[in-house]
Amino acid sequence: MGSAEFFRRQNPKPYSSDPIRLTFFLLLLLVCAAVTAAPALRTLPGWKTELLAAAPDVRHPSVVCAAPDGRVFVAEDPMDISSRNARVAEGRILCLHPDGTRTVFAEKLHAVFGLQYLEGKLYVLHNPKFTVFTDENGVGKNPVNLIEQTLPEPWAGDWNDHIPANFRLGMDGFFYIAIGDKGLHGATGTDGRRVELNGGGVARIRPDGSGLEIISTGVRNILDLAMNAEDEMFTYDNTDEHNWMGRVTHMIDGGEYGYPHDFVPQRPYTLWMLADYGAGAACGALAWNNDALPADHRGNLLLADFGQRNLRRVQLARRGGTFAPVRDEQIVVEPPADFRPVGISETIDGTGFYVCDWQSADTKAQVSVGRLWKFTFTNAASVALPDWWAATAAGKKSDAANSALIAALAHPLRNVRLTAQRELTRRGASARAALEKLLLDEQAAPPARWHALWALADDDGTRNLI
Repeated sequence: MGSAEFFRRQNPKPYSSDPIRLTFFLLLLLVCAAVTAAPALRTLPGWKTELLAAAPDVRHPSVVCAAPDGRVFVAEDPMDISSRNARVAEGRILCLHPDGTRTVFAEKLHAVFGLQYLEGKLYVLHNPKFTVFTDENGVGKNPVNLIEQTLPEPWAGDWNDHIPANFRLGMDGFFYIAIGDKGLHGATGTDGRRVELNGGGVARIRPDGSGLEIISTGVRNILDLAMNAEDEMFTYDNTDEHNWMGRVTHMIDGGEYGYPHDFVPQRPYTLWMLADYGAGAACGALAWNNDALPADHRGNLLLADFGQRNLRRVQLARRGGTFAPVRDEQIVVEPPADFRPVGISETIDGTGFYVCDWQSADTKAQVSVGRLWKFTFTNAASVALPDWWAATAAGKKSDAANSALIAALAHPLRNVRLTAQRELTRRGASARAALEKLLLDEQAAPPARWHALWALADDDGTRNLI
């Protein structure tokens, strides 16, 4: 029942016959409208925000990703806000459809902090399990555990923090996973390969659950991993016990970053951070790899900080074998006290990104809170998606010509380039000549040549085209 109908029933006499009661009624309607209206986030010029969902429709959102057809998957994490028993699997994943409908994709999950959509499947890291679901129009089917146990008790201390979290797909066909310093213990992939990691770092695994291995070590509490167009990796680390640093680090294969024993002061035999953005609570990290935004945004990092209640854009430049920050800015102006950004993921069209907002200081209070925001760059260029792309990216049989896929390796959007690369890999020998020609073409766009190289390398290791 709406507020107007409620007061009409309580006061059958027409309001127009009583000016005092009419004024009171209009003022009350204004108050109700103010309470129920979507809150506003003030942003720097060039950005606009849209509230896609809020509690109770979505509660405690932790991580988000989009499907090729525009659906948005958002995971909930009651374990870390209002749950009284961290060991109870109360998490779920919702699917927001473009027509406004919503479906429950999966439920009775542990706290979900990793979520990626790939070729008709949704990959979910809900410690202690890493599970893949088949997507049937927004409902998860046929779950398969790629890792049965990442670590025995990720909720130790009744908090689901410092755990394996979000992951990103590289050109080499591996998911690269951010691991907090609770580490990996007894983690075994589908091929029987087992790893142990005492502390935080980065691990990787193929989408079929094989090839699990450690890439780098020596970080504390990373919840995400940003990967740029060249597959350079960056993490945003929460190192509270050491001068409250929020450190951004360039992660390399085999890198050791010192935490906890050889960390402060800086040691000459460990790698160091490229920036420290101070006290807060580092959460989401995203590298901007699309050309829809101005050129000075390409390769930037977008960092979600729960403690600072903001989103930071960091512009990077090459410095020797690594990177250095040349400029940074916080996107939200005077953020409200209840803005608590956690997960972040780009939109399919490359014009903006989604943000999971806990809307709570995670005090274990019995609250129903949470919001899902969409940030869009107001002057983003319109980038056309190939007509074959959505079906191919959803894992359906592709009718795209080899020539169209080769051309797409230079597309302005990285997700289009990756889809084309992976489809060319699947086509094997029939695509080899065109890929070799592109790889050897020194006038071709560098991203096209990178993707051609990896398409030839064959991400599943079965054909060894090179």
